[in-house]
Amino acid sequence: MGPTPTIILGSAQAAWDLLEKRGAKYSSRPRFIMGGELLSGGMRGLMAPYGAFWRRWRKQLHSGFMQRQSEVYRPIQSLESKVLMHDLLKSPDEFRTHLERYAASVIVTVTYGRRVEDVRTDIVVQRNGESMGRLTSVK
Repeated sequence: MGPTPTIILGSAQAAWDLLEKRGAKYSSRPRFIMGGELLSGGMRGLMAPYGAFWRRWRKQLHSGFMQRQSEVYRPIQSLESKVLMHDLLKSPDEFRTHLERYAASVIVTVTYGRRVEDVRTDIVVQRNGESMGRLTSVK
């Protein structure tokens, strides 16, 4: 596809054999210059090629989402669910904003230890939206 060499295989067995025997060679991601390097300074694990940085990033990510650790997040999700229900009862027409606030607040609380009261004024939510806007508007 484009300048990237592409191999088309005729059977599932051929694909299995290649991935099983040479998985390390074929399992990496393509290079994302704009999103993976320029906009993030090469610090986005989701866009990183397989290697030492990716392995460290994945290890940290997994440590935060193991079963025992995820139980720590249950009170956060419970509180934010109650706030969401209250907001939906109070102003059902703004359900999209309420759902966005719920998701953002759970993520920001887990990541930074503070809640999101309003997605329209929260600096972390705003910066994330700006980054996503730049990433998706690049042509």
